[in-house]
Amino acid sequence: TEFSRNNPSAFFDDLATIDVYVKGPPYDNQYNLSTVTSFNQIPRSGEASHAYITSQDDNTSEEDDYPGVSHSPSSNFTRKVWWESLLYLYLSPHSRRRHILTATERASAAQGITSDIRFLFNTSNYWFSFFHLPTFNSNYFDPARRERMQPSLILALLAMATFWQSSEAGYGQAGRERALCFRDEAQSALDASFNSGWIDETLAQAAWLLALFE
Repeated sequence: TEFSRNNPSAFFDDLATIDVYVKGPPYDNQYNLSTVTSFNQIPRSGEASHAYITSQDDNTSEEDDYPGVSHSPSSNFTRKVWWESLLYLYLSPHSRRRHILTATERASAAQGITSDIRFLFNTSNYWFSFFHLPTFNSNYFDPARRERMQPSLILALLAMATFWQSSEAGYGQAGRERALCFRDEAQSALDASFNSGWIDETLAQAAWLLALFE
């Protein structure tokens, strides 16, 4: 740029109007440098505003900037499928290969689950006095209401019922291993419900049963 020797300040005036952009070596497309800031947008010496540190409110956190993640789709799906999964688990507690149950198999599994739960309530009234049996039965035998029951509660009841029938005169070692399988599944279901926000009084009942089982 040419400028007059008699007016050297014109050189600096011209410099202030020149946009100088950062140009680097070739880059691949994973970096976007199209928005790099031009130097003339950076305040010159003497024009910078005073810098200061803002205080952080003790009651705020980074989590406040993000909306909560809804857990309802996951819990709704669980409510739809847990009973079918339980029927299969009851028939084949140690099997890793699942198949579609026939109507006969489903009826047999449902009858067996109901029989075990009745055994538990009939032989242990004292331990389970905190259960309101009319409410439990109305929820359990109604397919629509049963979807809203905690899977961990039914699994924990099965674990207790199976274990108490697994003396050497009963189901024996195989029954005790079956009870442990139900117990592990109940704990997993309880954790899943708690983490997804599906919490109600029957979840507390399931937790109490698991503690009793231990």
